[in-house]
Order: sequence, then structure tokens, then C-alpha cells
Amino acid sequence: MLIRIRETGQLMDIGSFKAMHPNTSFPHPISVECLDGFGADVVLESPTPENPKAVLDGAVFKDGAWYTNYKVQG
Repeated sequence: MLIRIRETGQLMDIGSFKAMHPNTSFPHPISVECLDGFGADVVLESPTPENPKAVLDGAVFKDGAWYTNYKVQG
């Protein structure tokens, strides 16, 4: 699962998010409400393109949720 920081748009995994808040005890699994309190959103996984040159290119907001976005390099 990826997490998007609203203020910066930065994407990170849950471990990196928890490392940003070293003195915080998070529920397991971390809830949408908890992330909301920290100004963050869950990023849902879009289907990965079949092209081997596809790389993660941030997140897009669609149908009320954030989804991974991919682009083809080269």
C-alpha cells in the first residue's frame, strides 16, 4: 500500500510513513481515518501496464479515490 502526503503529493510506503512519525503508535492495519488525521491518503493500486518500460508516475484522483499512475519511459 502506498500513502500520499496531501501537503506535498509525495508517495511513500507505510514503513516510510511510520518512520516520519517515530513516537506514534499506529493501529494495525492503519485506518483511513488515522491517515486523514495526519494529512495523508491511501493510494489504491491501478492495473500495472504490461509494457516493461512502465514506471510509477505519481498518483491520480479518480472517482473519489487516489490511484497509482504509470507512464512508459523511452
